[in-house]
Amino acid sequence: MTTKKKYITLSLAILNRKRKQLNDELQELQISMASETKSSAGDKYETAREMINQEKNKILTQLSEIGKQENLLSQINPIENHKVIKTGSIVTTDKEAYFISVSLGKVSDDNLQFMAISPASPIGQLLLNKKSGESIEWRGKSENIISVE
Repeated sequence: MTTKKKYITLSLAILNRKRKQLNDELQELQISMASETKSSAGDKYETAREMINQEKNKILTQLSEIGKQENLLSQINPIENHKVIKTGSIVTTDKEAYFISVSLGKVSDDNLQFMAISPASPIGQLLLNKKSGESIEWRGKSENIISVE
């Protein structure tokens, strides 16, 4: 399995865990909504239902975002190597390994450790269109780009 394929697989596994957790939370909210009984204090009932609905909408928004991230990852060609940094690139600097894809932060398993970042993130914007041998200035420190895949 190529390194890029491993990066994609690890990123998708994180998104799958997030999706499962959010679906579990959504199911708990459905149970809470169903068990919410209308009491003589009607305002309290309506307030509780509205809070549950707001939380449900927040979770649905997060699930939609996960779907977009999964879609983006599925469009990355795992065998394509890049000369110039763009979405789907693996970038190794003298400080960090970056996967320009979706914003997941630090990702690691037994053999790999990298930062999954969005091309729209501040550091992603600095890296885009750079090549091996170039450098960026990030948080007052220089990072030299060693390789781009």
